[in-house]
Amino acid sequence: MQFPQHSTKEPVPDVGRRVPREIEDEGASSADESGPLLESITLVPGEEGGLSTEILKLYDTQRATPAALNARQELIRTLTVILNEETFRWNHHHSSYAHPVLVEPFGSVRFGLSTSHSDLDLCIFDPYRPNGFDEKFFRSATDGGEALPSIYDMREIGKRLQRRGFKNVRSVPFAAVPIVKFTAELGGEVIEVDINTNERLGVLNSRLINAYCELHPLVRPLCVFIKFWAKQRELNDPGGQKGPVTFSSYTLILLVIAYLQTIEYLPNLQDPFLISSTATPRSRFWTRPRVSTRGAAKTRSIQSSTGYDVTFLEKIPANIQWTIAQDLDLAQLAKGFFRFFTTNIDPARQIVSIQHGALLDRVHPFVAIPDPPRKAPTDAKGSASAPAASPATVANVDAPPAAADDSTASTEPVSAEAVATESDEQVSPPEELSEIEQPVDELESEPAPAPTPPAPRERPAPTPPKPKKGVFGSRTSSPIGYEGFVEPASWTQKLVVQDPFLLTRNTAMNAEPWVVDELLTEMKRALNLIESGASIAEICASAKGEPGYKSLLQRRHQERKKRTNRDAKEKQKFDKVVKQADRPTKLEKTTGAVPAVAAAEESAMAKSGAEA
Repeated sequence: MQFPQHSTKEPVPDVGRRVPREIEDEGASSADESGPLLESITLVPGEEGGLSTEILKLYDTQRATPAALNARQELIRTLTVILNEETFRWNHHHSSYAHPVLVEPFGSVRFGLSTSHSDLDLCIFDPYRPNGFDEKFFRSATDGGEALPSIYDMREIGKRLQRRGFKNVRSVPFAAVPIVKFTAELGGEVIEVDINTNERLGVLNSRLINAYCELHPLVRPLCVFIKFWAKQRELNDPGGQKGPVTFSSYTLILLVIAYLQTIEYLPNLQDPFLISSTATPRSRFWTRPRVSTRGAAKTRSIQSSTGYDVTFLEKIPANIQWTIAQDLDLAQLAKGFFRFFTTNIDPARQIVSIQHGALLDRVHPFVAIPDPPRKAPTDAKGSASAPAASPATVANVDAPPAAADDSTASTEPVSAEAVATESDEQVSPPEELSEIEQPVDELESEPAPAPTPPAPRERPAPTPPKPKKGVFGSRTSSPIGYEGFVEPASWTQKLVVQDPFLLTRNTAMNAEPWVVDELLTEMKRALNLIESGASIAEICASAKGEPGYKSLLQRRHQERKKRTNRDAKEKQKFDKVVKQADRPTKLEKTTGAVPAVAAAEESAMAKSGAEA
């Protein structure tokens, strides 16, 4: 069977929200407003079509209206004109006619999964850096290079937009991806906008997902259904605005594509053989170099720009015949999706990767970290007994040391120059390590050295001033290409969903293990309902409408409270046993005999003293 082609007729590409590297929630109907919507799409008894028809109805009702799409298109044209009329510092001659500034949307609107209430994410294209920062970078002209053009300054962009009449303008220049947030009103439509400069990975991600959606007409409806289901079951809140951090729409869409690839319903558009057979040229995008502003050894080092392979087949040529293994309807696809992630995958040992088109085995399997050891119980005399080594302590003996600050850690590779610079500024380890490695018995037998008088205190050398947060360091940075995927040691999360371009990034990294367990539990519930012939209203019923409803946050607090009470009871039992073991019996009181535990301790002490 030849793979069917499908194209949407939306007048403008639609965009997701906030962070360019991740498509967030796009304003799906809230749980409180879902009741009438579900009633309108649920089939009445005797009506033919079943769950497949209901999912198609949901897809039609969730799509953005033509008025919203036209307003977004008009806003993109307006911003393009404004940015080309404004005068920016380019450090060289610039012609807006020869090298115009373009504004491109990305996210859900780009691949046709937006609603009328979706935020609009935009990217300003630097006409002189189509591939990002692929040149050697300097901080300023005094260091041998030139400063960034002012179009990269989000505060400057915010001032220009505010003068042009946009409302609620707020610059966020020091975020991981600097953006400007503002509100626009066009044609009666209110649009919340986030805009950045030349962070094109979000655009490339959106184009890749759009290419998958174009391959089969059922991909978009299935994605909309999974997103709506997750929203109803409180599993689509990546910002943690209503409770614990759960999963983004971007992550959910990657799960759908990975499932369809596994059943050979979609190809792998990043497959090296497919790319080479179609003579598709390889392309890279180089990330923006960043300076580390934390730690004395890193204040002057720059994290080099990294070139990631962003090659994919955006359109399958006509001479390549792609066939699907079996023709399934939406109900069968939805059922297979929930069954796949509840029975066919072990998230603790496997990685979800659409870049490889298959599940990958994890080099660092997920291991549940036990609770920290509680305080050691005290005996009758009030002395604390030595606690046994906890499993966490034993398991982490060979683990690498944790970073001093997680906020400065990056998933991107660091250049050799930055690593060498940091290592030179750090204090060298002591040379006489053999003394530390001597056996304890030998150290105890040696006489204690004579005390030496303290050395006079010296005035510490003045430390160089730290650069302001968000300002690039003074040292140069040469770009490096990312070659060969190596699983990061930081992938300790229970669920790993690999980004298709930033291969060292886990899009589900913020989801705690118990949130992953909730996702699998809800998937099992949905699978059971589909197998029993339930309607979409039952499958996607709001979690708030269930009897005895408790939010994820409340359930988490309840679970922690139960665990605390259980630990307290175990401690009481343990203390009681210790107390009874040290309590003298009537025979011991009359004869003066010591308890067995105390006798054993005295015997051990006498033996150690004799050996000494």
